[in-house]
Amino acid sequence: MDSNLLSALIGLAGGIVGVAIGAYLQHRTSHAQMCRETTLQLYDRFDDEDILESRIRAEQVLSANAESARPQCLSELYHSMPREDWHHVSRTRHFLDQIGLLSRIGYLDRTIAVPLFGSYVQYWVNRYFAPLEKLEADYVKRAGHSRAQWRVSSAELRRLFRVSESDPSINAASGAVPSMAAVDRSCLSADFSGRIQPEQNRPAA
Repeated sequence: MDSNLLSALIGLAGGIVGVAIGAYLQHRTSHAQMCRETTLQLYDRFDDEDILESRIRAEQVLSANAESARPQCLSELYHSMPREDWHHVSRTRHFLDQIGLLSRIGYLDRTIAVPLFGSYVQYWVNRYFAPLEKLEADYVKRAGHSRAQWRVSSAELRRLFRVSESDPSINAASGAVPSMAAVDRSCLSADFSGRIQPEQNRPAA
């Protein structure tokens, strides 16, 4: 083969490989940037007034349910509680579903999503939604109804956000609530304290 032709072919192949590598690296950089932006946008959304209010009101009703003589599962709560209360519970659970799904398919930056959302995932899953899933399973066996399905279970949320089944921030001896239990209230009341009633069923931090 002519040496000039061979050199040209080698140069062409090198150019193609270089373009492919460049395109791959650019894609990786663009995807990483998108994941960071998505994570930070969700965190901003997490602190919006309507989400804050939903978390506060959801904790009111879920705490009361957990402390009742016969706690109800989510399917039972859906039928028994006022629509406005259910709206706040559902919004809180759907937000966890959203960040869990995005983390599962690789559209969150895990290096910042875990520290940003991990403590909240642990709080809500361990304190409320994991126990509610167990109640749901019992309800399905007892009543024969189809089980309420979430795209991301409590177990998967724990795995995705690297949280344990126990809640080390709760002092077992005193029953103290983690400091985040008062964070939502203080954040919300700082902006529009007169718009909602003070929280009930929430021990002081």
